[in-house]
Amino acid sequence: MLRGVDPGALRSTFVGLDRTKLVVAWGAAFVVVTLRSVRFAVLARTPHVPTWAATTVQNFANRVLPLRLGEIAYPWMMERSTGLGFADAVIDVVFVRLVDLCVAVTVVLGLAWNAGPRAHLADT
Repeated sequence: MLRGVDPGALRSTFVGLDRTKLVVAWGAAFVVVTLRSVRFAVLARTPHVPTWAATTVQNFANRVLPLRLGEIAYPWMMERSTGLGFADAVIDVVFVRLVDLCVAVTVVLGLAWNAGPRAHLADT
């Protein structure tokens, strides 16, 4: 994957980075992973630190593995670090994904509902 990367172009890209934007992007990523781990910690009733670590590994694995195989990282890590059963952790992942799907469908339906004609507003 890195064979086609020009080291000189890569170096000039990193030298010219705006450090403020880099820190803000890192901070935003940290907040997102933390919020996701809180969601899993509340659901599984497990300590937050191992859940945060498992969620971080899961997030990274989802980025680098095909077909969202990184979802297996969370149950595996939770089983090793907290003693939560693998099947229980898989159920947690499935439940959270179903909740995510319901929220997404609700948002889409809400946007579709509000995108209709606004004739009744003109009458007021």
